Amino acid sequence: MPREKLEWLVTKKHAHFFRDSLGFTLADVEDIERQLRRKLPTVPGAPGRLYRSGNRAWIAILVLEGPKEERDTTSFWELLPTGIPVFVSARATRTRDRLHFGP
Repeated sequence: MPREKLEWLVTKKHAHFFRDSLGFTLADVEDIERQLRRKLPTVPGAPGRLYRSGNRAWIAILVLEGPKEERDTTSFWELLPTGIPVFVSARATRTRDRLHFGP
């Protein structure tokens, strides 16, 4: 996973969730990556829209364990033709995510 994407979660777009709620800092981005990679194969996911590349989006809801608390997190991936998922983004799980994609 590109470190810049993980740092972006903690410092920019979703900092209120990753930094303020879960308690992650820039020093924790490797832990975020480890949790995402470890948990993705163990949770149900659902196909999403097609990206411009023609690859399918894959959405999975998993629990991230932060220094402050653990919370449901919706993760977004791009499935390559080989079936390998490439991380795109993540955010706090919303009610509608559960309705569309998860338990």
